[in-house]
Amino acid sequence: MLGLFFMSVGMGIDWRVLMETPLLIAASVIGLIAIKAVLNVSLFLLWKTPIHRAVEAGLLLAQAGEFAFIVVGLAMSLDLLPGSTGQFMLIVASLTMVLTPGLAELARKLADRIENRQNERHPDAADQMEDMEGHVLIAGFGRVGRMIASILDREGLPYIAIDKDPIIASGARASGLPVRFGDASRLEILQANHVRQAAALVITLGDAKNTELLTQRMREAAPHVPLFVRARDKEQADRLTDAGATAAVPETVEASLQLAARLLEGCGLDDEVIQRRLQLERA
Repeated sequence: MLGLFFMSVGMGIDWRVLMETPLLIAASVIGLIAIKAVLNVSLFLLWKTPIHRAVEAGLLLAQAGEFAFIVVGLAMSLDLLPGSTGQFMLIVASLTMVLTPGLAELARKLADRIENRQNERHPDAADQMEDMEGHVLIAGFGRVGRMIASILDREGLPYIAIDKDPIIASGARASGLPVRFGDASRLEILQANHVRQAAALVITLGDAKNTELLTQRMREAAPHVPLFVRARDKEQADRLTDAGATAAVPETVEASLQLAARLLEGCGLDDEVIQRRLQLERA
């Protein structure tokens, strides 16, 4: 029914209006796209999105929406809008939608050009690692990922982290950390960051299903790369080990062990005895 509705709206457009005022309609199409693009880009920048991504997303969302058909069509049916004005608005909205594929291509090219120009002016640690080997790749830069990255930093070990939160990624990059924006659960994103040449891959994703799927796909795509995976509990850790993880550490178990260590310390046990007990429990 929704498809039939939009078809009926399209069939009701009088395209002779386009022939009568082609320049005004062209100017309106360009104006609508420009206004929406500026507003969208401004909002993305307000939310700390990198400028090349803000421009790309702003252009992708610059066309009129389908609800323009609903609102304008209803206004015309209720005589709230003159027929000629409504036809003009419907044509402008339709043409912006027709231009969407071209806008998408323009948005990608423009975003790539802006990003390349930024990289030339302000090379950072992540860009200098483009062709590196022997680095550690961290999938996810949340609480666990940040702690691992901090330890690697202190030991002088090179790493690249990937996070799908643009605010986290851009904030880390602004601090000079080698963190890239992207969905780390996608194998192609990891391959673009040279996972085959990595010394190890650390998976710290919060989603259990994506973690297991990525572990399985990585073991098939790069069997030589060690996989160190964060698990929620022992059951998931066992599944991850079966899927090919080199080591899967259940965070609930480790947290319990650390709490137990504090308890034993408070009960007066020797530190060496506590560490031996924890090691036995981990084993």
